[in-house]
Amino acid sequence: MNLKQQVPRPVKRWIRRQKPLFWFEQRRKYPPGRVQQHAPITNLYHCTIHKAASQWLRAIFSDPRVFAHCGLRPYTYQRFWPSGHDERPLTARTFHKPFPAGTILTPLYLDYASYRTIPKPAAYRTLYVVRDPRDILVSWYYSQLHSHPTTGKTQATRDKLAGLSFEDGLSYGIEHLHQLGTFAAIDSWAPPAGDTTNPEPILRLRYRDLIGPQKPQLLQEIFDHSQISLPPGLLDDLLHDYSFSRLSGRQRGQENIQSHYRKGVADDWRDKLTAAHKARLKPLIGQTLIKWQFETSLDW
Repeated sequence: MNLKQQVPRPVKRWIRRQKPLFWFEQRRKYPPGRVQQHAPITNLYHCTIHKAASQWLRAIFSDPRVFAHCGLRPYTYQRFWPSGHDERPLTARTFHKPFPAGTILTPLYLDYASYRTIPKPAAYRTLYVVRDPRDILVSWYYSQLHSHPTTGKTQATRDKLAGLSFEDGLSYGIEHLHQLGTFAAIDSWAPPAGDTTNPEPILRLRYRDLIGPQKPQLLQEIFDHSQISLPPGLLDDLLHDYSFSRLSGRQRGQENIQSHYRKGVADDWRDKLTAAHKARLKPLIGQTLIKWQFETSLDW
């Protein structure tokens, strides 16, 4: 079944009505005359998983100062859905038409097989950011219960979690993320074992590295990979303007469960998952953790 068949007819009509307004807003915010240099690529695909700094990177890619030095406008296809979200599982988000040229697709939540269905131009780059699925689980729980904007489905999830204990809420989250295809999607993007070649222009990064001491170097690597040349000083300005402390008003590690920027750390799962949670997770993500070098064995 292709995307055209999957999308209900009323949704497709709603999408058609929204697109002219979207492009009017885009041209107003990102006027062509502001571009100082053009990146030599047609599209940048920012592929990722939920709770892996996707909105942080989207904000950076959407910054008008970045646009001025690449000419690529941010494009989020989900905004054309009435709910603002793609309701399909991450393993079923196929695309059979190319995305608009001259855009950064940010973010794309999908598995590798779905990514392969996207018709791509000759010149493109792809970024994939992954996060430890155990931390995704914990972050998902707090987000759904406290900070995520509520729609019909998220409100139902919030009501469900509110009636569960913390431990049962995490158990519910495991099954929810499993059904959504989150764990399968993370596994599908793992680098092939022993493969030192990179036949596709894909840069794979881990969230834990992106928020660590290597952040400046890795953000520079993202722009280099994307063939976006920033002028001296702009990278430092972006790091300052989009720092955790500036966005949240707190230092990284200081928790506010009501905030989208709740804590901003890795390994938050260690004092939260019980033996029962781990026993359920190991068949689902045990090998995935090893592939992504989050673990070296199943002894965790």
